[in-house]
Amino acid sequence: MGSWQKKWCGGGMNDTDVFTPRKQSEAIILVYDKEHGMTLQENSEGLYAPLCGMHYSISGFEGAKVNLIPAEGTHKLLILHYDWNIARLNKQLEFWNLGGLGMNMKDHMLALVNLLYANGWDKHWPVTLTKDGTGGKPASYLYVRPYIYQPEYERVSLCQAREFSFMLMVHPEADYHEPGGKFGVLRVPQWRELPNPEYKISENYGLSTRWAKAYIGIFLEWAERENPPVVLDGRELHGEEKEGAIASMKKNLKDVLFHDRRGHLTEGMASNVGIIEGNILKTPPIWRRALPGLTMQKIELIFQEILGQGRKAKRQNIYMEDFVNADLAFFSANACGMKPVEEAYSSDWTCKDGIYMPCGAVHITTVKNSLLATEYPLIKGELDKINNGTSDLGSFTLDAEKFMNAKQAERIHDVGHRLHRMTRRMENFRLIGKTPKNYRTKLANDKQLSQAKFLNIH
Repeated sequence: MGSWQKKWCGGGMNDTDVFTPRKQSEAIILVYDKEHGMTLQENSEGLYAPLCGMHYSISGFEGAKVNLIPAEGTHKLLILHYDWNIARLNKQLEFWNLGGLGMNMKDHMLALVNLLYANGWDKHWPVTLTKDGTGGKPASYLYVRPYIYQPEYERVSLCQAREFSFMLMVHPEADYHEPGGKFGVLRVPQWRELPNPEYKISENYGLSTRWAKAYIGIFLEWAERENPPVVLDGRELHGEEKEGAIASMKKNLKDVLFHDRRGHLTEGMASNVGIIEGNILKTPPIWRRALPGLTMQKIELIFQEILGQGRKAKRQNIYMEDFVNADLAFFSANACGMKPVEEAYSSDWTCKDGIYMPCGAVHITTVKNSLLATEYPLIKGELDKINNGTSDLGSFTLDAEKFMNAKQAERIHDVGHRLHRMTRRMENFRLIGKTPKNYRTKLANDKQLSQAKFLNIH
């Protein structure tokens, strides 16, 4: 039960209480369509069966971030280069020949700020996450997901309409990877080439994450079941040393290295891949099936402009041998920032009826130099400055306060209160069987559109 349920089921709330969602399913989201503009909605866990996204549809997204800086009685909401994310999303719309959103950048920013204040993110922090897999750990930032998808239709068909919907949601998120321990990766046996990986296409990420987790699961289950030989940096282990290495691998294996059919490394599960060799930072070129990551672009900028001294960033092919022998091997993404890779795992694989299975020995390679590299703390420190709005490279953040004054913010808080009260009341009716089946549609038609006008986010 979330914080808002406890308050309202327990006998009301006073004017100073602010709803603070603890799970994605509790958060207020914004939905955009060309007829109604932006509307506030309570997130629903229901799903409409003919939704095109489940069948012959396309959908795409961006992953942006809002950092919170503690201040007296509230928190500063620093929006991290949201304009970059929207620009990349618009490029995807152009690629799909879907036209534009009909929203300029100011509209996008205002919609995001309204959503931040409607959920009360500036009031209560930190939030302890309760969703599956987090173990009740505190969130470290707010994750922003602008999402484009085809709307609902009455039948499933191969027809691809030009209409689309835009949804914006913000929810608390913890570190992308669990803190502590080493960061280890598995090189998958099968090459992967996704269609148009230069865009954040939803279907691509579903394939990549499922594929990666399947290989990790198969590899670890095989190591547990077969007790294969373990070779660490060319030396075979035995006894307790071997058992300790296997136990460590189970804990530290957190991602994979994808490659193309020629053996060039491309990406991680949802991250860019990079290495530093002397004065050169290398990351796979876009034509090697890699996303032009915004965090990687910032790392390249820091490497050249802050570390300086003749350092250059290049888009070049990277092989596994380059990766494990680099001065620094790392993953980068908006959610995880920059993550040095400390161990790489591999084995031989056999393929029968299209299914790959590991065989032979487990090979563990320590990426020794990543543990000693002096570049990492310097780059990470500058990335932190960018997130906090204090970087010498310039301003990459916008303060949400610049988009509305305190009076406007309190009005948005009040709208959020009323929407949650209304939804909670309808949910209570539903639980005792008195709510009409179309209550969510009715709620949207009767209430939410007027609230959207009140928010002035059309």
